[in-house]
Amino acid sequence: MGESAEEIISVIVPVYNAEQYIADCVESVLSQTYKNFELLIIDDGSQDNSRGICRSLCSIDKRIKLFCQTHRGVSAARNLGIEEAEGKYIFFLDSDDSIHPYLIENLVQMVEEGHCQMALCNFKKVKTYRMKSIKKKDLKLEKKADWRIITEKESEEWFHIDSTRECSCVGGLFDKDFIGALRFQEGMINGEDTLFMYRLVCKQVRIAYCTKYWYYYRMHTGSAIHSGKVIKGKGYLDCSRTIRDEEYKKNNIRFAVMWERVLIHQIIKKFSEFKKSGDKESCQSTKSQAFIEGRHPLFQCVGRDMKVLYFSCFFCYPLYSLCRKILYIMWKIKLKDVRGIRMKNKAGTGILTFHCADNYGAMLQAYGLKKYLCSNGIETEIVRYEPLYMTGRHWWIPYAPLKGIIGCLWLGWHGWKSHLRMGKDFFKLRANMGNFRNTYLCEKDNKKMLFSYQLRKLPYQYYIVGSDQIWNPDITFGLRKVYFGGFKNKRKKRVIAYAASLGKGSLKKGYNRKFSKLLKHVDVISLREKEAVSYVERFYQGKIPVVVDPVFLLGKESWESIEIKPEKKGYILVYVTEKNPEIFSYVKTLSKEKKLSIVELRISKEKGDHFFADDTAGPAEFLGYIHNADYVVTNSFHGVAFSIIYQKQFLAFPHYSYNARIENVIHICGLESRVYKHGKENKIDTSIDWITARKRMDEKIRLSKKFLMENISDGRN
Repeated sequence: MGESAEEIISVIVPVYNAEQYIADCVESVLSQTYKNFELLIIDDGSQDNSRGICRSLCSIDKRIKLFCQTHRGVSAARNLGIEEAEGKYIFFLDSDDSIHPYLIENLVQMVEEGHCQMALCNFKKVKTYRMKSIKKKDLKLEKKADWRIITEKESEEWFHIDSTRECSCVGGLFDKDFIGALRFQEGMINGEDTLFMYRLVCKQVRIAYCTKYWYYYRMHTGSAIHSGKVIKGKGYLDCSRTIRDEEYKKNNIRFAVMWERVLIHQIIKKFSEFKKSGDKESCQSTKSQAFIEGRHPLFQCVGRDMKVLYFSCFFCYPLYSLCRKILYIMWKIKLKDVRGIRMKNKAGTGILTFHCADNYGAMLQAYGLKKYLCSNGIETEIVRYEPLYMTGRHWWIPYAPLKGIIGCLWLGWHGWKSHLRMGKDFFKLRANMGNFRNTYLCEKDNKKMLFSYQLRKLPYQYYIVGSDQIWNPDITFGLRKVYFGGFKNKRKKRVIAYAASLGKGSLKKGYNRKFSKLLKHVDVISLREKEAVSYVERFYQGKIPVVVDPVFLLGKESWESIEIKPEKKGYILVYVTEKNPEIFSYVKTLSKEKKLSIVELRISKEKGDHFFADDTAGPAEFLGYIHNADYVVTNSFHGVAFSIIYQKQFLAFPHYSYNARIENVIHICGLESRVYKHGKENKIDTSIDWITARKRMDEKIRLSKKFLMENISDGRN
């Protein structure tokens, strides 16, 4: 991503008596991977040493600017920051909070790729003594954010009903032009940021929502949310009343009732705090407000449970204390049910593929498809269908349903011997594979499913089966109904096969009848290999386009953002998916000729090691090895695919069993000279016309994207 002057980010930090935390806050901004920012510190008349600390911080970095004003409140401080901001985007941060080093970079990318006016991040509430340890832990685990697009039509629904995020502007990136003349309402002690967010949402905003908890909200007794002013202040009540009344005037009754419930809860909480502190005068004042609120027309719509809690609080406080816990438990159950109903009705898309296999290509193609769809506003998740026949082969003692008990034992014994040779590397490899899967592919809240009957409860209406060899019975131990969308689900509306693969041009005759029957579950088909089209057309009445593997749906920059580069440079990378002595012979000769070392990527330790090998690399490390390599020699489809994406000098050796897919992508790019030919001179360093190759591939990518978006759109209409 380029960092031009127009893409400067203005980080606004209002400060009031924050001498204990401001240095840590500023350090978290200076540690950002996105460097093109200005940090505007607005001192709101601090009475401690905050201003002195801020002045010393300004001398450290020229990007830090200090502005001072008499004590007028956080709204006035933020407004001054907006006026002084020179950036294209504005990021709000509180002086006692911190942010993850990757946050701003990811928010900028989300706004620009999603064509949004706002990008928001989840909060993580952290006590002071745990702040350093949690930030250190997150830095190791997190690199790239997963995010979703909330369209202009969905933004109000999301803000009022669906959002689990606090309605605050902090941790958010905002387009300054979109903010325009809007400012925070001065004089409000609290609730001003919720009202500001509401005004923006009313302007039909497009939002990019980061699901990572990369904003660290410090919980301490001196923070605004814990201060006496907040308890006695009426900012939250005024904010909730304003939003409720405006939505009521617009006749948005559902939204208005939601804010009526929020308002009632705030009044109850306020009264309870005064009751505990023994403030009789404030209790009486709040009770008077409660009587007035009880006469509002919307009060009749809040539900019996809320009314019981409301009146018991003001007329019989001991009864309120007794039934509060019971009602809160009931609300949690009800909220869970409501969210479940929303999930059932959500027009989401689920991807059924081999994401659970510890295989570079399987996981990277799943990521490519998910990321592309999410970036285009299609709410998409990987279906966590992880049957034993796909995951068992990766166990410490491998399992796969081979024919007969002898076959299973044979695989288990030989696989275990290989794992023993790997030693600790086996667990490092599985950890790297698992980290990638958990970070980029699977939602933490989605449960793993081992059996096909569990798919009945899935909330998605649209399913994409593919890419990968989902229709190759040698991989799935027979043809599986799941990978044809052949499972019962009341909400299922459409099944799209994207870049489905047989692994070859056709299946054995014995599979024809079952294959024909299973294809009836698929609404629309596209294939990855041209050679398979004529075979599939025998059983499917419709046009079957040939599309690209999902890894080509993303550009080089997207892959670079998730790669982990090795320290090693100046080497020939070897990645093979089946034994081929000819490859090793060629690579050794090339190594002597180019005077370069050899690095082999593999996921098992074989006898007779030839050269340096990394047995622990996950998909992110796989990308990094290709990026750093001088030459790539492979018989893997995805080895070839990423050599093309990264524009590396490469040579593709034929795959004995499944070579159709390699030939197909080579032909699309017009790179037939990069295929190894036995008995002929094969020059790996011959120059490649990447411009022409890219043009040919771009046209295929365009048609593939068109196929995806049109068929998903048709299914939704």
